[in-house]
Amino acid sequence: IDSGVYREHPDLGNADIRKGWDYIFDVMCDWDSTGHGTNVTGIIGAETNNAIGIAGVDWDVAIIPLRVIWSDGSAYISDVAEAIYDAADIDCEVINISLGTDKDTSSLRTAVSYAISKGCIVAAAAGNDGNSSYSYPASYDGVISVGSIKSNLTYSSFSQYNNRVDVAAPGENIYTTAYWIDANGKDYIYTSGTSLSTPYVSGIAALAAAYKPSITADEFYAALIGSC
Repeated sequence: IDSGVYREHPDLGNADIRKGWDYIFDVMCDWDSTGHGTNVTGIIGAETNNAIGIAGVDWDVAIIPLRVIWSDGSAYISDVAEAIYDAADIDCEVINISLGTDKDTSSLRTAVSYAISKGCIVAAAAGNDGNSSYSYPASYDGVISVGSIKSNLTYSSFSQYNNRVDVAAPGENIYTTAYWIDANGKDYIYTSGTSLSTPYVSGIAALAAAYKPSITADEFYAALIGSC
C-alpha cells in the first residue's frame, strides 16, 4: 500500500507484479506517483541473480501494488483503510504499509483489525520523527511496527522509538530501485527511512508464509522476535 510501482524497471521487469489498484484514479495501478513505492518494491522483490542492481528479499513473490499516495506525498486515511480491506479480501498474506499518520482513527484501526482477523501479516513503518510519538497504523495491536538501524547496527536518529516498536531493520542509506533516472542514467537510489526498513520485514514474512501457508500473524511475530 504505497505510491504505486514502476513496472518497467530493469530489476522489476521479470517480477510477478499483479494489476493492483489505483485508489486515486480508480484504475489499474500502472505507475508510481512519487517513486516511493518503487523503492519499497525493490527491497521486497527485485530480481535476483541477474548481475544488475540489487537482490530483493524474495526471489519469487507476487506483488500487488495498491496506490494511495498522491504526487505530493500525501494520502487520505480513507484510501489507506479501503486498500487494507481490499488486500485482506483478495487474500494477501502480507501487507506492507510504509506510511503513517499521527492520527489514531477508528476507520484505520478497524481496517487493520479486519486484515489481521483474515490472517494477514501487517508490517508498518514506525515513523521518521526521531521521537517517541506513535504513528498509525504501526502502533495498532497486531501490527509489526518497524524501526530503522544503520549498517553498524545502531539506531537511526530519525527513527521513532516507543513501546509499540517491535523490531528494527536496515533503513539508512539503502540502495534500491528508483522510478526516476538520475544524471548518470541510473535508476537506483540511496534513500533512508523506516519506510525502507518495513519491506525487509514484509519480505521475510512472505518467505515464512511460503514455507508455512497457514502461518498466523502471532506465529510469525513469535518467530521473528525469537530469531532476531
